[in-house]
Amino acid sequence: MLNGKKVLVIDDTPDDQEIVKRGLEKVGIEVILHHCLICVYGFLMNPDVILSDTKTHLNKPNPEYVGLLREAYGDSIPIIGMSAVEESRERWAAVGVDQFLLKPTDFLRKREETLKQVIYETINRSKPYK
Repeated sequence: MLNGKKVLVIDDTPDDQEIVKRGLEKVGIEVILHHCLICVYGFLMNPDVILSDTKTHLNKPNPEYVGLLREAYGDSIPIIGMSAVEESRERWAAVGVDQFLLKPTDFLRKREETLKQVIYETINRSKPYK
């Protein structure tokens, strides 16, 4: 279901990048890693979805950041916010991202089905998983 899908991961922490990458690759997703928005803005990587960490951009999700991603990759690009802090879920939702993942918890092996479901439904805009 997710084989061949590309995910752009924006995270500035190498250890977290590796955990997220391993979790996504286990469910068949191609991962493109970058450490900041500036590095990826304007490049034509054609990801199917973007996962972005909170601290990568001024320690907080904000509408301007989400707007820059949508400008660079198109208004319809699905964006998933991620953070190591559960409280970030509401902040991400307030700026218009499509979904939220808690790291590293949601990227660990015991959560593979949850991870697959979140990515699939985000890419397919709520089309039921399975």
